Amino acid sequence: MFDDDPKTPTRDFFTSFTNSKAIGVIVVIGLIVFFNSLSNPFILDDNVQILNNASINSLSNIPLYFLRGEIFSDIPSVNILQMHYKPLFYSAYSLIYFFSGDNPALFHLVQLTIYIANSILIFFIFSRFLNKALSLILSLILLVHPINSEVAIYIADLQDVIFVLFGLLAFYITIKIKHPITYRYIFLLSFLLLSSLLSKETGILFLIICLFYSWLFSRKSLKLVTVGVSISLISYISLRYLASLSPLSTIILPSVIQSAPIFNVLLTVPKILLYYLSNFLYPVNLAVGQEWIVRQISFQDFYFPILLDTLAIFAFVICGTFLYRNKRNLLKQFIFFSLWFWLGMIIHLQIIQLDFTVADRWFYFPIIGLAGAMGTVITSFKYEGNKRNLKSILVAIFIFLILILSILTIIRNSQWQTPLKLYAHDAKYAESPEIYTYYGGLLIHEGRHDEAKLYLEKSISLDPYLGSNINNLAKLYVYKKDFAKAKELYRRNIRSNKRKLSHKDISYIGLAQIELFIDKDAQEAKKFSLLATKENNFNLNALLYLALSEYQLGEREKSLQTAQKLYTSDPSQKNQRLYLLIKENKLLSISDPAYGQIFFDSER
Repeated sequence: MFDDDPKTPTRDFFTSFTNSKAIGVIVVIGLIVFFNSLSNPFILDDNVQILNNASINSLSNIPLYFLRGEIFSDIPSVNILQMHYKPLFYSAYSLIYFFSGDNPALFHLVQLTIYIANSILIFFIFSRFLNKALSLILSLILLVHPINSEVAIYIADLQDVIFVLFGLLAFYITIKIKHPITYRYIFLLSFLLLSSLLSKETGILFLIICLFYSWLFSRKSLKLVTVGVSISLISYISLRYLASLSPLSTIILPSVIQSAPIFNVLLTVPKILLYYLSNFLYPVNLAVGQEWIVRQISFQDFYFPILLDTLAIFAFVICGTFLYRNKRNLLKQFIFFSLWFWLGMIIHLQIIQLDFTVADRWFYFPIIGLAGAMGTVITSFKYEGNKRNLKSILVAIFIFLILILSILTIIRNSQWQTPLKLYAHDAKYAESPEIYTYYGGLLIHEGRHDEAKLYLEKSISLDPYLGSNINNLAKLYVYKKDFAKAKELYRRNIRSNKRKLSHKDISYIGLAQIELFIDKDAQEAKKFSLLATKENNFNLNALLYLALSEYQLGEREKSLQTAQKLYTSDPSQKNQRLYLLIKENKLLSISDPAYGQIFFDSER
């Protein structure tokens, strides 16, 4: 349909549209669409990955990323296969942090640059299979599609653009291999594939893609591509094994789907597939952090998704059958891109349970295969009427589609401008205990207590062992001066032994606050502060309340030592002021306004 016809205006347009001009269009459109994301703050896991991750503060830690993986001690049966090992990802963080510190602007700029570079690579790869016009249109659609916006603007997703960058480069090398094949090709291929694996484990898919392409289209190069793939895989397994010998143990909360019975996980699979397909076609109500599960068989959550998923699979079969009968020369191409799509989907259908039920970033790999398969089908159609008019209409339709997708993406980018704005939007569409908890916490500080209570109770009903949701609800009752209810909730979270990490240190601190400021029981406050420090040595509020409790009990020397430890850990003006007040013996009683000021500061 987009074949090169010298008599059509689109042919005249695209013949003058060189590769360099195509790159220019991709870069300009990418910058226009994502410009409003460059000033977005750190948000969600950005805080854990960057602001609260001391290891990225020094370039000297980069070698350690290659020598140590991360195992999650709160998830049962964790082994070397489930260990997180992404040394290039963390190395990239360290390099960016070296130049920018905790300013998110450079992080966003680097991520967007890689994302746009990936779109350029997609254009060149599609040009190997499709004509230039269609390749450019498809690469632009993927560039501005809202479902890909998370990958472009969420700093915690940097790993996804990096592993795809190295994987696409490796695949581009594979399709450009010329005979005779030199060792330079093999070395470069294995290096790029290894880099993809070291950025994210999902890079394993590019090894399969390179092998499958060679088997389908270039049997002469299959043996040497296999050598390159084998070198990268053996190198990766060796590095991963070495990293597993001295791993870092990280406590992490299992997601809702990781904690669910296998029967419920299987019930959820059809709805997961439908989520990605429906948001590809209608990307309007996107949300992050989705943790939902199908708990019982129903038409809406099980039979209806199965019906639509079956229709989607049937559509692939129909297209393949059509090409077999009418355009057999395109059948291999369609099979190749279909495999690309389904490979990416299968590993994200919770066969191995992941930390979320669905995530838009997980569609970044399969959407390339889906676009390639669609492009192949479009290429197969022949129109016997007035091609000039048809192609002009099609180009206009695609331009309109790109414009609409761009507007939707710009709107989505703007929703990430503040945590409150993001959570307010996503809480409407994401069944996520974490999003509800974050949003509820922000609503408390906004003074919207009734709304906060609603979202926090929804979070607890979905995941009663998360911990932070119960703590936030307890904090709400503190604000409402229902201290008995707050203490009941804090104690409820402490009694929970379901998980190793359920933010019990926060519960102990909450109890210490109430005992110290409301019940005026410094002994109990000290007890809870000490328990909080045992739960989490890095919780500075535990040291704060321990120092205040010790001071009130007349243990001035201990109090001064604790305050000094607090100030050493966090040399802020508030902690310096506390240290001086204790040293000069100016905190005469808990009724002193300075106590209240410290209390309210810590609450924020």
